Amino acid sequence: MRAARKTKALRKAAAFPGRLGSDAGVTLIEVIVAMSIFLVIATAVAGAMTMGLGSTAKARVATGGKAAAQALAEEMKSRVFYVPHSNTSDAVDLLAKYYPNVNTSKTTDAQGWTGWYTSGSGDAYYTKVSPANNNGIILTAVTRFVDNSGNIITPAATYDSGKSGQDYPPSLLVKVQITASWQYGGQDKSYVLNTEIAATSETNCPQSSNSHADVTGAIYSVSTGTADPYADFVDGSFGDAHVSTGFGCSPSAQAGATGGQMTPFGGSTATGATVAVKGPPDNDQSAGPSDLTMSTWPALSLTQSSAHANENSGGQNQAAAEGDATVQTQALDLEQLATPSDDSASGYMRWNFVNPAVTITGNNKNGDDDDKCEDDDGGDDGEGCSQMVFANLGQRDGVTDANAHVEYQQVNILPLKAVSSQASTTPAAVQGLVFVRKFKADANSKVSGQPGEITNNLSYSAEVGIFNPYKQGCSASNDDEDQCYDIYSVNGTSNTSNLQSVIALDPSKYPLQSALFTEWQSFSSTDIAGAMAASADGTTASISADALMKMTAKFGAEVRMNQSDGSVVLVNQVGTQQVWLGAINVSVLQNQ
Repeated sequence: MRAARKTKALRKAAAFPGRLGSDAGVTLIEVIVAMSIFLVIATAVAGAMTMGLGSTAKARVATGGKAAAQALAEEMKSRVFYVPHSNTSDAVDLLAKYYPNVNTSKTTDAQGWTGWYTSGSGDAYYTKVSPANNNGIILTAVTRFVDNSGNIITPAATYDSGKSGQDYPPSLLVKVQITASWQYGGQDKSYVLNTEIAATSETNCPQSSNSHADVTGAIYSVSTGTADPYADFVDGSFGDAHVSTGFGCSPSAQAGATGGQMTPFGGSTATGATVAVKGPPDNDQSAGPSDLTMSTWPALSLTQSSAHANENSGGQNQAAAEGDATVQTQALDLEQLATPSDDSASGYMRWNFVNPAVTITGNNKNGDDDDKCEDDDGGDDGEGCSQMVFANLGQRDGVTDANAHVEYQQVNILPLKAVSSQASTTPAAVQGLVFVRKFKADANSKVSGQPGEITNNLSYSAEVGIFNPYKQGCSASNDDEDQCYDIYSVNGTSNTSNLQSVIALDPSKYPLQSALFTEWQSFSSTDIAGAMAASADGTTASISADALMKMTAKFGAEVRMNQSDGSVVLVNQVGTQQVWLGAINVSVLQNQ
């Protein structure tokens, strides 16, 4: 037996020459193999741990961003929705922080949040951006006023939560989008949270509505240069009226009117008579008449400009909130310099551009006697009417009714005077290459909160005169009469009564206008239909027209028209000027 065991051991030793027994150790090859296996496993484990740690860090930052957005939403909801500015607790007002005003310039508050207002294309919102926190997370809150159907409500131009009398919100419901943004691994990351915040204290009120009526009679601008893009030089308006009302547990109205204003590029705005009121209590204010003349070229002159506004918010339990604003201005002159060429130009009809380049005359001949607005039949014929631009808005007994009105006696665009040496053959266009006479526009929206009970109307009318030096009977001797003008009736009741189709500025008939006017349009019946919107349930209605008539034209020192072929030459072009008439924006909301 012992011999057999020995023989077996020797055979085993021969098969494994590196081992003499069970405790004889390991070879170098075995160690290397074992270490290789260990390193492979360790590398895989380390990679997995690294990925896990990275994912954890990424998830931690993302969770922090989400938590920050949610915390901001809760913070916003915890604030009182609206507190009158006169109340000392105004600091806790949600709107004072996240929708304070309609200022488009960026401002930074004491906490380092930067905010600004944005509007356009049917949208209006206020943006507040926080500084980065310790984790590099930046919060952005975009807040919009909306109605119960989610439609965006644009605040009145006078809305300001930091001013007593102008702080009542246009809606008691806001839609908020909160975005948390951060960077991770050199990439931009974000989390978006959408929510709505309502004025819960108003939920038990029997009725609620938030509406506004805004109207700008005329918008004008002047640019310099000889080719597009032109350089902005001056912008302004002539006659602005704004009214907004809110009815909930605390009805309120605000109204404002401005006679006219002008802002030169790089300069400060000059404003004519202006007034703004807000209640309760009931308020009625007037400002003017005010004569404003600016020496800045193009010079602006406002004559007898006055403004009036009033509101009636009613009592705590009275279902009423009413306001109106009126602008009464006789005339606006937008002047420009004319330096005619001294050289001889044979074979041309020649005109100087004369001051003013634009004249707008309002209806204020008979003072404040509103009865003069009516003709013998009791209607409004526009002659001598004192209410040139006005807006009114009333909410009473479950009905909201808003009105906007614009009326001008005459608008002269690009007046021309014959060069003296050519006076015998060149009749002057002192009423302008184009004039608009008896321009009148009305908009009305009325809702009751009941299906089928809604009114939405928009209309306008005007006479348009086109200077035609070829017209029979036109001569230098009657240069201030209508004999040199083709006169058309323009309105929006049919597709064939707007400027584009009725007065196409035929180059053969109107060479001066065809060469100088770059924009020439007005609202047609299709445009009017597209400007109005209404809900089927009778709770909302709106009318929006950026301008009912639009004209833009080039001007300079002199214009020449070749007598043989009618071609037109503009001498020493200064730039372009734009005149838009009848900008109306009405939105009404009434919920039972």
